[in-house]
Amino acid sequence: MPRRAYVILCAILGTLLCLIGLVLFAQFFRFHAPGGLGVPVLAMGPNGHYFVAFAGSACVAWGGALIGAARHPEHSRTLGTATAVALVMSALYRIVAWIVGDYALLGNLLRGEAACFLLLAVAFVWLRPGRPAAGGGPRVIGRSLATLGIVALLALDFALPSTGIGRRGIGAARNDVSTAAPKLGEPMPDFALVDLDGRTLRPSDLLGQRVLLTFERSVDW
Repeated sequence: MPRRAYVILCAILGTLLCLIGLVLFAQFFRFHAPGGLGVPVLAMGPNGHYFVAFAGSACVAWGGALIGAARHPEHSRTLGTATAVALVMSALYRIVAWIVGDYALLGNLLRGEAACFLLLAVAFVWLRPGRPAAGGGPRVIGRSLATLGIVALLALDFALPSTGIGRRGIGAARNDVSTAAPKLGEPMPDFALVDLDGRTLRPSDLLGQRVLLTFERSVDW
């Protein structure tokens, strides 16, 4: 029964990874295609699409390896371990992204994805075939310790507040800007911004002076 469940798990996840990888890989060519197809589906620039294509290639390789593991699970034990580690890493950076708060527009998607990845990691830890000559005791202890670490991350994911904590970015540095949209000829609404030196600046402090506001992106992703 565990062997059959492991085969099904590898086959389904491998197929999904291959499909996702092909879609991501195609976005690079769609962005750079001539004839007006360069309208980005993903909200990022050429640098971002470059890394998206790399991620797509890696997903295809990973998915293909999992499909091979579904055909010969006894010869792909290391792949099961590596997949569990990769899933935990994917969940961990999503949890950190939620805490940072720069991805508030995604809502609870980050936490939901993290929980799914951690549950999949537990499945790979326990369903992965072991070595026939290996002792059962040490193997169970190792898998139990790995499960404890994964469960701790899962508990952290569920313990996070319903809204991102937000130490910077959307959650902190920009939340003081007024949402009122000024019209041409009207006074600038008063709001507070923090400069690079940590000083708070308000338009009311600059009355009688000429003020030039520029809005820039630090990185063209």
